Amino acid sequence: MEEFRIYVHAPPVEGQEIELPLQNVSTLEWQTAKVIVAHEADELSDAAKLWIYDAAGKGALLAPEPWFVQIVELEEEEVPEVKVREAKVNLRERRGDLLATLIRMQEEKERQKAEGGK
Repeated sequence: MEEFRIYVHAPPVEGQEIELPLQNVSTLEWQTAKVIVAHEADELSDAAKLWIYDAAGKGALLAPEPWFVQIVELEEEEVPEVKVREAKVNLRERRGDLLATLIRMQEEKERQKAEGGK
């Protein structure tokens, strides 16, 4: 049986569909989901354990016994677009001597700065 935890200031309303951020106990991943919670597993179909923690306290349980949760719908996680930056120095130009290339680049910057300052 899957186990989830939530951090709230008061126990959620039972028997109603609500939206909660859930943390999977085994993977520690957070997901927002539309859920129905209840004290007893037999009140829900496909129930998972739900540990309810006090959001204001230091990890204190609000309910000493687990509640149960039925996940109605998981929100899709938005994956940010990854953009590739252009390399300042082409990898072919480095030819395996990264340190020498970086030193040459620094010397060139210093030379340009000295020429521009005169």
